[in-house]
Amino acid sequence: MGEVTPIAPPASVYGATKQMSERILFDLVASQAPVRVMLLRYFNPIGAHPSARIGELPLGDPQNLAPIILQSAAGLRGLVQIFGDDWSTPDGTCIRDFIHVVNLAEAHVRALAWMRRETRASLIEVLNVGTGRGASVRDAIGAFERATGLKVPTRVGPRRDGDIEQIYASVEKSARLLDWRAKRSLEDAMRDAWRWQQTLPPADESTPAEAQRHPEDRGSAAIRADKPRRAHAAPDGPGRGKLTYMLLPVAQKGPLLLPIRYSPLAIRERRSPAERGLLSATVS
Repeated sequence: MGEVTPIAPPASVYGATKQMSERILFDLVASQAPVRVMLLRYFNPIGAHPSARIGELPLGDPQNLAPIILQSAAGLRGLVQIFGDDWSTPDGTCIRDFIHVVNLAEAHVRALAWMRRETRASLIEVLNVGTGRGASVRDAIGAFERATGLKVPTRVGPRRDGDIEQIYASVEKSARLLDWRAKRSLEDAMRDAWRWQQTLPPADESTPAEAQRHPEDRGSAAIRADKPRRAHAAPDGPGRGKLTYMLLPVAQKGPLLLPIRYSPLAIRERRSPAERGLLSATVS
């Protein structure tokens, strides 16, 4: 799938918001506004930082494959359901482009550097950020098993409405413009994701729906936001290495989650937002 592949009508509200955001940005640049825009179209980010200090923490029941594999291997859920094995692919399962999240982060750094070098006052570029290689559902499960030595129990079920048989990125433009290609493999991503998963509470500490939350955040259907606070600290020091976020209470509507720029030196201890100078943090 290339950057100029015709865009189909969205199949979900999530997809509709992405299309609308792109349309707004295209229109903004067309109006000759002095802005430089780069649209990075992700495919299927998976994995975690190799340090196991930053990773994916699904709330509720995940719908994407990698965390389902991880939770199954960790004993947090049962079999991994494969939605159909009669697709027109080599092993009969759907094909996706799984990219290590660190590869994705590196693409962002290259994109920002490219935009800083640009002299045009107004521009917009669209780039696919993927590996350029398709991997099936069974490929992904096999990669996890090889990376960890664990067996993932699976069950084949019927096809799921709305699933696309295969989709993966054409990445030639990203390689040419940014001098970037994804270097980490699917097995690397699964190995790093499992290392991260092992830092989370084990299955016997709480119910599966709650086990993925840090102990401080359990006991509610959503993360509680009765007072502002940061993410939990890494084992070797307050605020070092973990995903940083700020929770603010929102009357009658649940929590508002604001991710902010990670800075391992910016958070030394649990203090009030004012004392931390949180207002000077950069909102992503």
